[in-house]
Formats: sequence, C-alpha cells, structure tokens
Amino acid sequence: MNAASNRVLVSVVPEAKARIQTLFPDCDLEFVDSYADAALAIKSHRYGAAVIGVHLGATLVESLARLIAEIQPSVRIIAVAGVDRGPIRMPTFDSHVGIEGPFDVSSDPLARPAQEAISAIVKKCAR
Repeated sequence: MNAASNRVLVSVVPEAKARIQTLFPDCDLEFVDSYADAALAIKSHRYGAAVIGVHLGATLVESLARLIAEIQPSVRIIAVAGVDRGPIRMPTFDSHVGIEGPFDVSSDPLARPAQEAISAIVKKCAR
C-alpha cells in the first residue's frame, strides 16, 4: 500500500477530533488547527484524502480545497460538520471545486452519502 493513500489531512474543531478518529479507524490522520497549517501540510506531505470542517466557513473551505487540488489533484476532499452544536446552516460549495459534502458526521446513523464517502476513504486506507 502507498503510504500517501493511508494519510488523511484533517482540519476540524478540537471537539470533533475523537469523532473523526472513530469514523476513519484505518487511516493515518494528520490533524491541523488552521488554514495556514493545512496549507503548509499539503505542500510538505502526500495525502490520499482531506477532511475539512465547515467551521472554516465556505470561502476558506473552498480556498483550501482549491489549494489541495492544485498541489495534489488526486486527493479526495470532503467537508464535514463533526460536532452537534444544534441546528447549523451547512454551506453550499461551488461544484467546480471538487468538494464532497458538506456532511453532518456528528452522530449516527450517518446519511447514506456521508457513509459512502467515508467508507471509500477508509477502504483506501486499509489497503
């Protein structure tokens, strides 16, 4: 297995880290705390996927996704809300950016599209 396909870049709020670890058990998760840290990581390491929290806001999520796609075009990118903070307004992303989601992954059961996207990434990690 390619080590890069097992590595997943994750930018979520601290409260969501445990949930993300549960959802991606076979993946080598690299957590970053800011847009700047994520940008540096994507320039320094190879990844198979990226999980971006909607807490960054639609503009920064799209900007980070564009940067990832430019530097590592094969990286699968999903946007998530990983913490149940009551009703949230999920952002809408430009369809040309290549972001899947946003998915609410704060509780089980996951909606089918979220489960399918996460399962595909986990299967890739397990190879």
